[in-house]
Amino acid sequence: MGILQLGFLIDFISGPVSVGFTSAAAIIIATTQVKDILGLSFPGGKFLQVWTGMYEHIGETRLWDTVLGVSCIIVLLLLRKVKDIKIGSEDDDKEGSMEKRSRLKAAVSQTLWFLSTTRNIFVVLVCAALAYYFDTKNQQPFVLTGEVKAGLPQLAPPPFSATVGNHTYTFSEMASTLGSAIFVVPLLSILENIALAKVFFGGQV
Repeated sequence: MGILQLGFLIDFISGPVSVGFTSAAAIIIATTQVKDILGLSFPGGKFLQVWTGMYEHIGETRLWDTVLGVSCIIVLLLLRKVKDIKIGSEDDDKEGSMEKRSRLKAAVSQTLWFLSTTRNIFVVLVCAALAYYFDTKNQQPFVLTGEVKAGLPQLAPPPFSATVGNHTYTFSEMASTLGSAIFVVPLLSILENIALAKVFFGGQV
């Protein structure tokens, strides 16, 4: 979308609609993650199903999964602010001269910036190392993803038919069932992505 300069499409959407897209995406993402933070496992992935399931299974909350999840959130929020820490005296900041800072201060400043920028990767690596450590001790205080199949999936064209129950639907039948939604849904997805990109990049998309 960035290469094709499709950001102008968002100009045709009103502000409230753009904010609605962004807020809805944030709520949906948060909803899909809450049950994992609590270590809960139950069927259903839709919005109401997830919240209903959490209410029904809240007594099954796993302590260490919750501690790890909340700790990661706190660490991410703290690391986000690390890059704003000022290194050096106020006089140096006012003059804005990097030459007047010592090499040590410059190195610390760059390290804090790097740590803040790569905070997501840092937290993932630390948690992975922690899970590996407990696994070597034959302990599993956290719910792990499980075995991941190695390699890439085999290259193949997308399926043009689907079997539901005892009936196989052809591509033309699926297209006729979807109707205009076959064009509207992808367009809305593109506009939602552009709206989110504008939020993160301060409207410079």
